[in-house]
Order: sequence, then C-alpha cells, then structure tokens
Amino acid sequence: MRKLITIFTVLALVGLLAFCGKSKEQKEVEKAAKQAAQQMQQVSKGLQKMGEQMAKTTEEAKEGKVEKPLDSKVLKEVLPKIDGWQQSNLQGEQATFGAVSYARAEADYTNGKINIHMGVADATHVKPMIMGILAAANMNYQRETETGYEKSFKQGDMVGIEKFDKSSNSGELSVVYKGRYFINITADNLTDPKDMEILKGFLSKIDFSKLQ
Repeated sequence: MRKLITIFTVLALVGLLAFCGKSKEQKEVEKAAKQAAQQMQQVSKGLQKMGEQMAKTTEEAKEGKVEKPLDSKVLKEVLPKIDGWQQSNLQGEQATFGAVSYARAEADYTNGKINIHMGVADATHVKPMIMGILAAANMNYQRETETGYEKSFKQGDMVGIEKFDKSSNSGELSVVYKGRYFINITADNLTDPKDMEILKGFLSKIDFSKLQ
C-alpha cells in the first residue's frame, strides 16, 4: 500500500509540472514515475504467475501428482545440535489446507550475546512462496546500503539470499534447497559482516541427507 501511495504521489507531481517547461527536476520525477510504474507492472505479473502456479500445484496435489511433505518430526531431526550453542524451543508443525499440505520445524540457539533462530520447511505444495528467492538468485541480485547489503548466491543444490544490516546488528540467510526445501536462519547481535560466517556454519551443519 505504501508503494502504491508513493507511485500516485509521483504521478501527481508529474501532472503539476506539466504546466511548466521541462526542468531537470521534472525530468527526474518523470523518470522515477516511469521506473515505479515498471516495478508495479513486474510485481503484478509476478503475483499473477504465483497465483497460477499455486492453482496448478493445488490441482496436482488433489490428483496425487505432488509428493507429500516430509513429516515435521523428520524436519526437527534435520536441525543440528552444535557444540558451544544451546538449543531451545525445538518444535515442529504440520498443516493441511484442503489438498495442500505444509510442514516445518524450528529452533533457537544461543552463544553469549548472539541469538540465532533456524527454521526448515518442506514447500513441495507451496512452491510459489519460494519463487521470489529462486528468481533473485537466478538474476544475481545484489544491493548495498550505508548500513549493510543483500546478495543472492548459489552453492550446489542451494540458492539463496544473504543479508546483513549493521544498524540493527542482524543477519539472515534465506535458502532454497533442491527447489523444494526452504531454510531460514536469522541472527542478532552481530557486529561485523564477517559474523555471517556463523550463519553459514549453521547451514553447513544441516543433515541434508534427510531432505530428499
């Protein structure tokens, strides 16, 4: 909604400036409006494609063409126990919406001041929900700000997005494994981009043999 308001505001400014000669400022506003419109068009197409894919997946699930998600108990076993880190709040969840099923597991980890939350989900019935990560990874997405960065990566059967923000001392890894499993690792009280190696270490400790 905030993005829509921004777009309409920019378009209104363009209309007001139409009475004057095209100044440098006007040209910049027109350029911003054009870019905003293009972004909205891309978002609209993405949402439409996501809806179509979800409908297709639902129909395939009804016909038994889509493999059932792993049991949440198995996903709980996937989450690692790591030396030096205290694991807590280990839990799993299984949900069904008509023909569509979903399973996930999550846990918290603590070591000194650093807190990590780790979750893994079987998205075989809800693949449209991870299409954004797959698309970003395939486009070699990168974004840098004054306080951090975001970038996509590929590693074997994994694709994902890595984020670090020093203003909030936080980091995140969002990973899709084999186009089916979604892994999310978040951490707070990180002080340096190099601390992202801690999250990558957690990722490497996952028992991927259970995610087939």
